[in-house]
Amino acid sequence: MAQKKNQEPLKDKFKALDLQEKESNCFKYQYGQERSIHEVYCPIPCTVLEGLGETMTSQTKQNEELVIKRQGLKNAMIATHFPSHLIDKGEMLKILTVSKTEETAAKTRPQIHPKEKYVTFLIDTEGGKNASSKQLLKNPKLKKHGPLCVYGLRGEKLREALTRDGRFMAIVMTEKCKLVDKDNVNILTRQLVDRLDGRHFQITLDRKKTEGNNGDGCSENPGIIPVQDTSQSNGPDEENTDDDLLKPQMCLKNEEFGKIRQSFSEVFRLQDLINSGKSVCKVDVGGAVCGTGFVLFHNYVLTNAHLFENPCAQSKMQLSVKVKCIFNYVHPTGGDVFEINAKKELIDHQHNPDPSKRALDYAILELDLKTLKPNNRKLPPGLLCKYGPVPHTGETCLVGHPGGGVQRLDPTWIIPRDNRKSMESVLMIKVNNDLVTYDTCFFHGSSGSPVFDAFGRVFGLHTAGITYETPKTSYNVMEYAHSLEDILESFVRRLKEDGSEELLGQVEEVVRNDVFLHQLLFWPRPSDDEPVPMQI
Repeated sequence: MAQKKNQEPLKDKFKALDLQEKESNCFKYQYGQERSIHEVYCPIPCTVLEGLGETMTSQTKQNEELVIKRQGLKNAMIATHFPSHLIDKGEMLKILTVSKTEETAAKTRPQIHPKEKYVTFLIDTEGGKNASSKQLLKNPKLKKHGPLCVYGLRGEKLREALTRDGRFMAIVMTEKCKLVDKDNVNILTRQLVDRLDGRHFQITLDRKKTEGNNGDGCSENPGIIPVQDTSQSNGPDEENTDDDLLKPQMCLKNEEFGKIRQSFSEVFRLQDLINSGKSVCKVDVGGAVCGTGFVLFHNYVLTNAHLFENPCAQSKMQLSVKVKCIFNYVHPTGGDVFEINAKKELIDHQHNPDPSKRALDYAILELDLKTLKPNNRKLPPGLLCKYGPVPHTGETCLVGHPGGGVQRLDPTWIIPRDNRKSMESVLMIKVNNDLVTYDTCFFHGSSGSPVFDAFGRVFGLHTAGITYETPKTSYNVMEYAHSLEDILESFVRRLKEDGSEELLGQVEEVVRNDVFLHQLLFWPRPSDDEPVPMQI
Protein backbone atom coordinates (compact mmCIF):
# COMPACT_ATOMS: atom_id res chain seq x y z
CA MET A 1 0.00 0.00 0.00
CA ALA A 2 2.85 2.34 0.83
CA GLN A 3 4.20 1.96 -2.66
CA LYS A 4 0.96 2.92 -4.34
CA LYS A 5 0.33 5.86 -2.02
CA ASN A 6 3.71 7.46 -2.68
CA GLN A 7 4.25 6.63 -6.33
CA GLU A 8 0.96 7.75 -7.85
CA PRO A 9 1.50 11.48 -7.15
CA LEU A 10 4.99 11.00 -8.58
CA LYS A 11 3.56 9.67 -11.84
CA ASP A 12 0.98 12.45 -12.02
CA LYS A 13 3.69 15.10 -11.80
CA PHE A 14 5.61 13.61 -14.67
CA LYS A 15 2.53 13.12 -16.81
CA ALA A 16 2.08 16.84 -16.46
CA LEU A 17 5.59 17.19 -17.82
CA ASP A 18 4.61 15.02 -20.79
CA LEU A 19 7.10 12.22 -20.09
CA GLN A 20 6.74 8.88 -21.81
CA GLU A 21 5.56 5.97 -19.71
CA LYS A 22 7.76 3.59 -21.70
CA GLU A 23 10.85 4.94 -19.89
CA SER A 24 9.58 3.65 -16.52
CA ASN A 25 11.11 0.50 -15.09
CA CYS A 26 10.81 -2.01 -12.28
CA PHE A 27 13.61 -4.19 -10.91
CA LYS A 28 14.28 -6.31 -7.83
CA TYR A 29 17.20 -6.58 -5.45
CA GLN A 30 18.65 -8.50 -2.52
CA TYR A 31 20.86 -6.76 0.01
CA GLY A 32 23.86 -8.48 1.59
CA GLN A 33 23.01 -11.87 3.08
CA GLU A 34 19.29 -11.15 3.33
CA ARG A 35 17.00 -13.71 1.74
CA SER A 36 14.12 -11.26 1.30
CA ILE A 37 13.58 -9.72 -2.13
CA HIS A 38 12.68 -6.06 -2.57
CA GLU A 39 11.05 -4.43 -5.58
CA VAL A 40 11.83 -0.96 -6.89
CA TYR A 41 9.58 1.00 -9.23
CA CYS A 42 11.10 3.93 -11.15
CA PRO A 43 8.33 5.92 -12.86
CA ILE A 44 10.87 7.95 -14.82
CA PRO A 45 14.51 7.48 -15.86
CA CYS A 46 16.83 8.05 -12.91
CA THR A 47 20.03 6.58 -11.51
CA VAL A 48 19.96 3.18 -9.79
CA LEU A 49 20.92 4.81 -6.49
CA GLU A 50 18.05 7.26 -6.79
CA GLY A 51 15.72 4.33 -7.48
CA LEU A 52 16.95 2.50 -4.41
CA GLY A 53 16.26 5.62 -2.35
CA GLU A 54 17.46 6.97 0.97
CA THR A 55 16.87 3.67 2.79
CA MET A 56 19.78 2.06 0.92
CA THR A 57 22.16 4.99 1.43
CA SER A 58 21.30 5.13 5.13
CA GLN A 59 22.22 1.44 5.49
CA THR A 60 25.65 2.08 3.99
CA LYS A 61 28.35 3.10 6.44
CA GLN A 62 30.49 6.15 5.78
CA ASN A 63 33.59 4.06 5.09
CA GLU A 64 31.77 1.71 2.71
CA GLU A 65 30.67 1.85 -0.90
CA LEU A 66 27.97 -0.12 -2.65
CA VAL A 67 28.68 -2.96 -5.06
CA ILE A 68 25.64 -3.49 -7.30
CA LYS A 69 25.74 -6.66 -9.42
CA ARG A 70 23.45 -7.60 -12.30
CA GLN A 71 22.71 -11.28 -11.74
CA GLY A 72 21.32 -11.67 -15.25
CA LEU A 73 24.48 -10.27 -16.85
CA LYS A 74 27.42 -12.34 -15.60
CA ASN A 75 27.12 -10.68 -12.16
CA ALA A 76 28.60 -7.55 -13.73
CA MET A 77 29.00 -4.57 -11.41
CA ILE A 78 27.27 -1.31 -12.31
CA ALA A 79 28.05 2.16 -10.96
CA THR A 80 25.57 3.75 -8.57
CA HIS A 81 24.87 6.39 -11.26
CA PHE A 82 23.95 3.69 -13.81
CA PRO A 83 20.67 4.74 -15.54
CA SER A 84 17.84 2.66 -14.09
CA HIS A 85 16.00 2.27 -17.41
CA LEU A 86 18.98 0.35 -18.87
CA ILE A 87 18.25 -2.52 -16.46
CA ASP A 88 15.92 -5.19 -17.86
CA LYS A 89 12.40 -5.08 -16.45
CA GLY A 90 12.14 -7.42 -13.48
CA GLU A 91 15.90 -8.02 -13.39
CA MET A 92 17.45 -9.04 -10.05
CA LEU A 93 20.31 -7.04 -8.56
CA LYS A 94 22.60 -8.27 -5.78
CA ILE A 95 23.85 -5.48 -3.52
CA LEU A 96 26.96 -5.81 -1.34
CA THR A 97 29.31 -3.38 0.36
CA VAL A 98 33.10 -3.09 0.36
CA SER A 99 35.45 -0.78 2.22
CA LYS A 100 36.24 2.52 0.56
CA THR A 101 39.79 3.47 -0.31
CA GLU A 102 41.40 6.88 -0.54
CA GLU A 103 41.21 6.62 -4.30
CA THR A 104 37.46 6.07 -4.33
CA ALA A 105 35.94 9.17 -5.92
CA ALA A 106 32.56 10.72 -5.20
CA LYS A 107 30.19 10.52 -8.14
CA THR A 108 28.39 13.47 -9.69
CA ARG A 109 24.91 12.75 -11.01
CA PRO A 110 25.00 12.53 -14.82
CA GLN A 111 22.26 13.82 -17.05
CA ILE A 112 19.78 11.06 -17.94
CA HIS A 113 19.01 10.46 -21.63
CA PRO A 114 16.52 8.26 -23.52
CA LYS A 115 17.39 4.56 -23.56
CA GLU A 116 18.22 4.43 -27.27
CA LYS A 117 21.11 6.87 -26.81
CA TYR A 118 23.09 4.46 -24.60
CA VAL A 119 25.38 1.51 -25.16
CA THR A 120 26.59 -0.86 -22.43
CA PHE A 121 29.61 -3.17 -22.40
CA LEU A 122 31.62 -5.29 -19.96
CA ILE A 123 35.24 -4.87 -18.85
CA ASP A 124 37.12 -7.51 -16.85
CA THR A 125 38.64 -6.40 -13.57
CA GLU A 126 41.70 -8.59 -14.32
CA GLY A 127 44.11 -6.89 -16.71
CA GLY A 128 45.41 -8.53 -19.87
CA LYS A 129 48.69 -8.06 -21.73
CA ASN A 130 51.13 -5.80 -19.81
CA ALA A 131 48.32 -4.91 -17.39
CA SER A 132 47.94 -7.98 -15.18
CA SER A 133 50.17 -6.52 -12.44
CA LYS A 134 48.85 -2.96 -12.70
CA GLN A 135 46.22 -1.43 -10.43
CA LEU A 136 43.43 -0.61 -12.85
CA LEU A 137 40.65 0.12 -10.36
CA LYS A 138 40.58 2.90 -7.78
CA ASN A 139 39.23 0.42 -5.27
CA PRO A 140 41.19 -2.86 -5.56
CA LYS A 141 38.53 -4.64 -3.51
CA LEU A 142 36.24 -4.61 -6.56
CA LYS A 143 38.63 -6.89 -8.43
CA LYS A 144 37.22 -10.12 -7.01
CA HIS A 145 33.59 -9.23 -7.75
CA GLY A 146 33.61 -9.88 -11.48
CA PRO A 147 33.45 -7.69 -14.59
CA LEU A 148 32.31 -4.07 -14.66
CA CYS A 149 29.29 -3.05 -16.69
CA VAL A 150 30.00 0.39 -18.20
CA TYR A 151 27.60 2.62 -20.09
CA GLY A 152 28.36 5.22 -22.73
CA LEU A 153 26.48 7.72 -24.86
CA ARG A 154 26.45 7.26 -28.62
CA GLY A 155 28.77 9.81 -30.19
CA GLU A 156 31.16 10.08 -27.24
CA LYS A 157 34.64 8.61 -26.97
CA LEU A 158 35.51 5.59 -24.88
CA ARG A 159 37.79 7.72 -22.70
CA GLU A 160 34.85 9.93 -21.75
CA ALA A 161 32.69 6.94 -20.78
CA LEU A 162 35.45 5.44 -18.62
CA THR A 163 36.10 8.78 -16.92
CA ARG A 164 32.44 9.29 -16.09
CA ASP A 165 32.22 5.73 -14.74
CA GLY A 166 34.58 6.80 -11.96
CA ARG A 167 35.91 3.37 -10.97
CA PHE A 168 39.05 3.25 -13.12
CA MET A 169 42.53 4.56 -12.41
CA ALA A 170 43.85 7.40 -14.55
CA ILE A 171 46.14 5.06 -16.51
CA VAL A 172 43.08 3.44 -18.13
CA MET A 173 42.18 6.73 -19.83
CA THR A 174 45.59 7.17 -21.47
CA GLU A 175 46.69 6.40 -25.00
CA LYS A 176 48.72 3.41 -23.81
CA CYS A 177 45.51 1.63 -22.78
CA LYS A 178 43.44 -0.55 -25.14
CA LEU A 179 40.39 -2.74 -24.76
CA VAL A 180 40.64 -6.17 -26.39
CA ASP A 181 37.67 -8.46 -27.03
CA LYS A 182 37.54 -12.27 -27.42
CA ASP A 183 38.36 -11.96 -31.14
CA ASN A 184 41.53 -10.01 -30.28
CA VAL A 185 40.09 -6.77 -31.73
CA ASN A 186 41.74 -3.69 -30.20
CA ILE A 187 39.68 -0.65 -29.22
CA LEU A 188 41.55 2.60 -28.48
CA THR A 189 40.31 4.99 -25.80
CA ARG A 190 39.90 7.76 -28.38
CA GLN A 191 37.42 5.69 -30.44
CA LEU A 192 33.67 6.18 -30.23
CA VAL A 193 31.60 3.83 -28.08
CA ASP A 194 28.84 3.35 -30.67
CA ARG A 195 30.00 -0.14 -31.77
CA LEU A 196 30.79 -1.47 -28.27
CA ASP A 197 27.23 -2.36 -27.23
CA GLY A 198 26.97 -5.83 -25.69
CA ARG A 199 30.66 -6.68 -26.06
CA HIS A 200 33.07 -7.99 -23.38
CA PHE A 201 36.61 -6.60 -23.11
CA GLN A 202 39.86 -6.91 -21.20
CA ILE A 203 42.23 -4.01 -20.51
CA THR A 204 45.71 -4.19 -22.06
CA LEU A 205 48.59 -1.72 -22.00
CA ASP A 206 51.00 -0.75 -24.75
CA ARG A 207 54.63 -0.89 -23.61
CA LYS A 208 55.75 1.51 -26.31
CA LYS A 209 54.13 4.45 -24.51
CA THR A 210 56.26 6.03 -21.79
CA GLU A 211 54.98 5.49 -18.29
CA GLY A 212 54.43 8.98 -16.91
CA ASN A 213 54.39 11.39 -19.81
CA ASN A 214 54.11 11.72 -23.54
CA GLY A 215 57.65 12.79 -24.22
CA ASP A 216 57.25 16.54 -23.98
CA GLY A 217 57.01 16.83 -20.21
CA CYS A 218 53.23 16.85 -20.19
CA SER A 219 51.15 14.40 -18.24
CA GLU A 220 49.20 11.70 -20.07
CA ASN A 221 46.02 13.01 -18.45
CA PRO A 222 44.65 16.50 -19.02
CA GLY A 223 44.69 18.51 -15.83
CA ILE A 224 47.46 16.65 -13.96
CA ILE A 225 50.22 18.86 -12.61
CA PRO A 226 53.53 17.04 -13.00
CA VAL A 227 55.21 17.44 -9.60
CA GLN A 228 58.95 17.41 -9.04
CA ASP A 229 60.13 14.65 -6.68
CA THR A 230 61.47 16.44 -3.62
CA SER A 231 61.99 13.36 -1.48
CA GLN A 232 65.73 13.26 -2.20
CA SER A 233 68.23 16.00 -1.46
CA ASN A 234 69.86 17.77 -4.39
CA GLY A 235 73.17 18.00 -2.58
CA PRO A 236 74.93 20.74 -0.62
CA ASP A 237 75.41 23.03 -3.59
CA GLU A 238 71.84 22.83 -4.83
CA GLU A 239 68.72 24.15 -3.22
CA ASN A 240 65.07 23.61 -4.05
CA THR A 241 63.48 27.01 -4.57
CA ASP A 242 59.79 27.79 -4.93
CA ASP A 243 60.43 28.45 -8.62
CA ASP A 244 61.94 24.99 -9.03
CA LEU A 245 59.04 23.38 -7.21
CA LEU A 246 56.46 24.92 -9.50
CA LYS A 247 58.52 24.86 -12.69
CA PRO A 248 56.60 21.89 -14.13
CA GLN A 249 53.49 23.85 -15.11
CA MET A 250 50.09 22.34 -15.70
CA CYS A 251 49.94 21.22 -19.31
CA LEU A 252 47.61 19.37 -21.65
CA LYS A 253 48.47 16.53 -23.93
CA ASN A 254 48.81 17.83 -27.49
CA GLU A 255 46.04 15.60 -28.78
CA GLU A 256 43.66 16.69 -26.03
CA PHE A 257 44.37 20.38 -26.51
CA GLY A 258 43.70 19.90 -30.19
CA LYS A 259 40.36 18.38 -29.23
CA ILE A 260 39.45 21.53 -27.30
CA ARG A 261 40.32 23.75 -30.22
CA GLN A 262 38.42 21.47 -32.58
CA SER A 263 35.26 21.40 -30.47
CA PHE A 264 35.04 25.14 -29.93
CA SER A 265 36.17 26.06 -33.42
CA GLU A 266 33.24 24.28 -35.00
CA VAL A 267 31.03 27.06 -36.32
CA PHE A 268 27.76 25.85 -34.83
CA ARG A 269 29.31 25.57 -31.33
CA LEU A 270 30.97 28.96 -31.65
CA GLN A 271 27.74 30.54 -32.86
CA ASP A 272 25.87 29.02 -29.93
CA LEU A 273 28.40 30.48 -27.47
CA ILE A 274 28.22 33.89 -29.16
CA ASN A 275 24.43 33.84 -28.87
CA SER A 276 24.69 32.88 -25.20
CA GLY A 277 27.23 35.69 -24.80
CA LYS A 278 24.47 38.21 -25.51
CA SER A 279 23.15 37.39 -22.03
CA VAL A 280 26.56 38.03 -20.43
CA CYS A 281 27.25 41.50 -19.08
CA LYS A 282 30.00 43.57 -17.52
CA VAL A 283 29.10 44.46 -13.92
CA ASP A 284 30.26 47.95 -12.87
CA VAL A 285 30.22 48.53 -9.09
CA GLY A 286 30.40 52.26 -8.40
CA GLY A 287 33.00 52.78 -11.13
CA ALA A 288 35.64 51.25 -8.85
CA VAL A 289 35.12 47.50 -9.14
CA CYS A 290 34.22 45.52 -12.22
CA GLY A 291 33.18 41.94 -12.75
CA THR A 292 31.01 39.82 -15.00
CA GLY A 293 27.47 38.52 -14.68
CA PHE A 294 24.76 36.96 -16.80
CA VAL A 295 20.99 37.06 -17.04
CA LEU A 296 19.71 34.06 -15.12
CA PHE A 297 16.01 34.53 -15.89
CA HIS A 298 13.70 37.49 -16.62
CA ASN A 299 15.43 40.61 -15.21
CA TYR A 300 17.64 38.84 -12.65
CA VAL A 301 21.41 38.70 -13.05
CA LEU A 302 23.74 36.19 -11.37
CA THR A 303 27.26 37.25 -10.40
CA ASN A 304 29.74 36.87 -7.51
CA ALA A 305 29.03 38.29 -4.07
CA HIS A 306 32.65 39.26 -3.46
CA LEU A 307 32.24 42.14 -5.91
CA PHE A 308 30.22 43.97 -3.26
CA GLU A 309 31.22 45.33 0.12
CA ASN A 310 30.49 43.13 3.17
CA PRO A 311 28.04 40.86 1.32
CA CYS A 312 27.15 38.71 4.34
CA ALA A 313 26.58 41.48 6.86
CA GLN A 314 22.83 40.94 6.70
CA SER A 315 20.31 38.68 5.02
CA LYS A 316 19.07 41.45 2.71
CA MET A 317 21.86 43.74 1.60
CA GLN A 318 21.33 47.31 0.45
CA LEU A 319 23.87 48.35 -2.18
CA SER A 320 25.70 51.50 -1.09
CA VAL A 321 26.87 52.42 -4.61
CA LYS A 322 25.38 52.45 -8.07
CA VAL A 323 25.67 49.10 -9.82
CA LYS A 324 25.03 48.87 -13.53
CA CYS A 325 25.16 46.00 -16.02
CA ILE A 326 26.59 46.70 -19.46
CA PHE A 327 25.51 44.38 -22.28
CA ASN A 328 26.83 43.77 -25.78
CA TYR A 329 30.28 45.18 -24.99
CA VAL A 330 32.01 43.17 -27.72
CA HIS A 331 33.90 45.91 -29.57
CA PRO A 332 36.49 48.38 -28.21
CA THR A 333 34.59 51.33 -29.69
CA GLY A 334 31.45 50.40 -27.79
CA GLY A 335 29.28 49.82 -30.82
CA ASP A 336 25.82 48.58 -29.87
CA VAL A 337 26.34 48.68 -26.09
CA PHE A 338 23.40 49.22 -23.75
CA GLU A 339 23.26 49.37 -19.95
CA ILE A 340 20.78 49.03 -17.10
CA ASN A 341 21.00 49.75 -13.38
CA ALA A 342 20.49 47.20 -10.64
CA LYS A 343 18.00 47.87 -7.88
CA LYS A 344 19.45 48.78 -4.49
CA GLU A 345 18.63 45.51 -2.76
CA LEU A 346 20.33 42.22 -3.52
CA ILE A 347 17.75 39.47 -3.99
CA ASP A 348 20.07 36.81 -2.51
CA HIS A 349 23.75 36.35 -1.76
CA GLN A 350 26.29 34.06 -0.12
CA HIS A 351 29.98 34.60 0.33
CA ASN A 352 32.85 32.60 1.78
CA PRO A 353 36.26 33.23 0.18
CA ASP A 354 37.82 30.00 1.46
CA PRO A 355 37.98 27.40 -1.39
CA SER A 356 38.42 24.60 1.15
CA LYS A 357 34.91 25.23 2.53
CA ARG A 358 31.61 24.29 0.94
CA ALA A 359 30.08 27.79 1.24
CA LEU A 360 29.18 29.53 -2.01
CA ASP A 361 30.02 32.92 -3.51
CA TYR A 362 27.11 34.35 -5.47
CA ALA A 363 24.75 37.32 -5.62
CA ILE A 364 21.53 37.81 -7.54
CA LEU A 365 20.71 41.32 -8.76
CA GLU A 366 17.31 42.57 -9.86
CA LEU A 367 17.60 44.93 -12.82
CA ASP A 368 15.49 48.09 -12.90
CA LEU A 369 13.89 48.00 -16.35
CA LYS A 370 13.04 51.71 -16.11
CA THR A 371 16.75 52.59 -16.30
CA LEU A 372 17.44 50.74 -19.55
CA LYS A 373 19.54 52.95 -21.89
CA PRO A 374 18.73 53.27 -24.72
CA ASN A 375 15.16 52.50 -23.74
CA ASN A 376 14.28 50.81 -27.02
CA ARG A 377 16.43 47.80 -26.19
CA LYS A 378 15.28 44.53 -24.64
CA LEU A 379 17.06 42.35 -22.16
CA PRO A 380 18.53 39.16 -23.66
CA PRO A 381 17.05 35.81 -22.57
CA GLY A 382 18.19 34.16 -19.35
CA LEU A 383 20.64 31.26 -19.41
CA LEU A 384 18.81 29.21 -16.79
CA CYS A 385 16.98 27.48 -19.66
CA LYS A 386 20.42 26.32 -20.86
CA TYR A 387 21.35 24.65 -17.57
CA GLY A 388 23.53 21.54 -17.74
CA PRO A 389 25.00 19.18 -15.11
CA VAL A 390 28.62 19.51 -14.02
CA PRO A 391 30.78 17.35 -16.31
CA HIS A 392 33.41 15.09 -14.70
CA THR A 393 36.03 16.05 -17.23
CA GLY A 394 36.41 17.34 -20.77
CA GLU A 395 36.13 20.65 -22.54
CA THR A 396 34.74 23.82 -21.03
CA CYS A 397 34.55 27.45 -22.08
CA LEU A 398 34.25 30.73 -20.17
CA VAL A 399 32.57 33.86 -21.53
CA GLY A 400 33.25 37.09 -19.68
CA HIS A 401 34.90 40.50 -19.39
CA PRO A 402 38.40 39.97 -17.94
CA GLY A 403 40.03 43.22 -16.91
CA GLY A 404 36.75 45.03 -17.55
CA GLY A 405 37.46 44.86 -21.27
CA VAL A 406 35.48 43.61 -24.22
CA GLN A 407 33.79 40.24 -24.00
CA ARG A 408 36.10 37.26 -24.51
CA LEU A 409 35.85 33.49 -24.81
CA ASP A 410 38.40 31.14 -23.26
CA PRO A 411 38.13 27.43 -24.14
CA THR A 412 39.94 25.23 -21.64
CA TRP A 413 39.86 21.83 -19.92
CA ILE A 414 38.36 20.71 -16.62
CA ILE A 415 40.86 19.43 -14.05
CA PRO A 416 39.28 16.26 -12.58
CA ARG A 417 39.18 15.92 -8.81
CA ASP A 418 41.57 12.97 -8.74
CA ASN A 419 44.16 14.92 -10.71
CA ARG A 420 44.31 17.71 -8.11
CA LYS A 421 45.81 15.49 -5.42
CA SER A 422 49.46 15.88 -6.41
CA MET A 423 49.14 19.67 -6.53
CA GLU A 424 47.30 19.82 -3.20
CA SER A 425 49.92 17.71 -1.42
CA VAL A 426 52.87 19.75 -2.72
CA LEU A 427 51.32 23.18 -2.08
CA MET A 428 49.66 22.05 1.16
CA ILE A 429 46.26 23.39 0.17
CA LYS A 430 42.81 21.85 0.12
CA VAL A 431 40.23 22.41 -2.61
CA ASN A 432 36.63 21.53 -1.80
CA ASN A 433 35.28 18.66 -3.90
CA ASP A 434 32.17 20.66 -4.82
CA LEU A 435 34.24 23.13 -6.84
CA VAL A 436 34.92 22.72 -10.56
CA THR A 437 38.56 23.46 -11.38
CA TYR A 438 40.28 24.39 -14.64
CA ASP A 439 43.15 26.46 -16.02
CA THR A 440 42.14 29.76 -17.61
CA CYS A 441 43.58 33.13 -18.57
CA PHE A 442 40.48 34.83 -17.11
CA PHE A 443 41.57 36.74 -14.01
CA HIS A 444 40.48 40.08 -12.50
CA GLY A 445 37.19 41.38 -13.84
CA SER A 446 35.98 37.97 -14.97
CA SER A 447 34.43 36.90 -11.65
CA GLY A 448 30.82 35.94 -12.34
CA SER A 449 31.41 34.60 -15.85
CA PRO A 450 29.23 31.68 -16.93
CA VAL A 451 31.08 28.40 -17.53
CA PHE A 452 29.80 26.27 -20.43
CA ASP A 453 30.29 22.62 -21.32
CA ALA A 454 31.09 21.28 -24.79
CA PHE A 455 27.38 21.29 -25.66
CA GLY A 456 26.88 24.97 -24.84
CA ARG A 457 25.10 24.33 -21.52
CA VAL A 458 25.93 26.56 -18.56
CA PHE A 459 26.91 24.60 -15.45
CA GLY A 460 29.04 26.91 -13.34
CA LEU A 461 29.82 30.41 -12.07
CA HIS A 462 33.50 31.37 -12.48
CA THR A 463 34.54 32.69 -9.09
CA ALA A 464 38.26 32.99 -8.34
CA GLY A 465 41.72 31.52 -8.69
CA ILE A 466 43.96 29.63 -6.29
CA THR A 467 47.42 31.17 -5.98
CA TYR A 468 50.66 30.01 -4.41
CA GLU A 469 52.52 32.82 -2.67
CA THR A 470 56.32 32.93 -2.32
CA PRO A 471 58.58 35.69 -0.94
CA LYS A 472 59.48 36.60 -4.53
CA THR A 473 56.23 36.29 -6.43
CA SER A 474 52.91 34.48 -6.66
CA TYR A 475 51.71 31.78 -9.04
CA ASN A 476 48.26 31.20 -10.44
CA VAL A 477 47.80 27.47 -9.83
CA MET A 478 44.28 27.00 -11.14
CA GLU A 479 40.86 28.63 -11.18
CA TYR A 480 37.50 27.38 -9.99
CA ALA A 481 33.73 27.75 -10.36
CA HIS A 482 30.75 26.99 -8.15
CA SER A 483 28.20 24.70 -9.77
CA LEU A 484 24.99 26.35 -10.91
CA GLU A 485 23.12 23.45 -9.35
CA ASP A 486 24.42 24.29 -5.84
CA ILE A 487 23.66 27.98 -6.34
CA LEU A 488 20.10 27.31 -7.48
CA GLU A 489 19.46 24.98 -4.55
CA SER A 490 20.61 27.69 -2.13
CA PHE A 491 18.60 30.40 -3.92
CA VAL A 492 15.34 28.43 -3.98
CA ARG A 493 15.80 27.39 -0.36
CA ARG A 494 16.17 31.07 0.61
CA LEU A 495 13.05 32.02 -1.36
CA LYS A 496 11.06 29.32 0.42
CA GLU A 497 12.33 30.47 3.82
CA ASP A 498 11.42 34.09 3.02
CA GLY A 499 8.00 33.15 1.62
CA SER A 500 8.75 34.82 -1.74
CA GLU A 501 5.96 32.98 -3.56
CA GLU A 502 5.85 35.21 -6.63
CA LEU A 503 9.57 34.96 -7.39
CA LEU A 504 9.53 31.26 -6.51
CA GLY A 505 6.78 30.74 -9.07
CA GLN A 506 8.84 32.51 -11.75
CA VAL A 507 11.80 30.23 -11.11
CA GLU A 508 9.62 27.10 -11.21
CA GLU A 509 8.06 28.17 -14.49
CA VAL A 510 11.49 28.54 -16.11
CA VAL A 511 12.81 25.13 -14.95
CA ARG A 512 9.54 23.21 -15.39
CA ASN A 513 10.68 21.48 -18.58
CA ASP A 514 13.98 20.33 -17.05
CA VAL A 515 12.94 17.17 -15.22
CA PHE A 516 16.05 16.78 -13.07
CA LEU A 517 16.30 20.46 -12.11
CA HIS A 518 12.58 20.72 -11.36
CA GLN A 519 12.76 17.63 -9.15
CA LEU A 520 15.89 18.89 -7.37
CA LEU A 521 14.51 22.33 -6.59
CA PHE A 522 10.80 21.84 -6.06
CA TRP A 523 9.95 18.28 -5.13
CA PRO A 524 9.39 17.75 -1.42
CA ARG A 525 12.07 15.70 0.32
CA PRO A 526 10.62 12.56 1.96
CA SER A 527 10.65 12.66 5.75
CA ASP A 528 11.97 9.90 7.96
CA ASP A 529 8.41 9.08 9.10
CA GLU A 530 7.11 8.34 5.61
CA PRO A 531 6.87 4.69 4.55
CA VAL A 532 9.55 3.51 2.14
CA PRO A 533 7.93 3.13 -1.32
CA MET A 534 10.34 0.57 -2.76
CA GLN A 535 9.82 -2.29 -0.32
CA ILE A 536 7.09 -4.91 -0.59
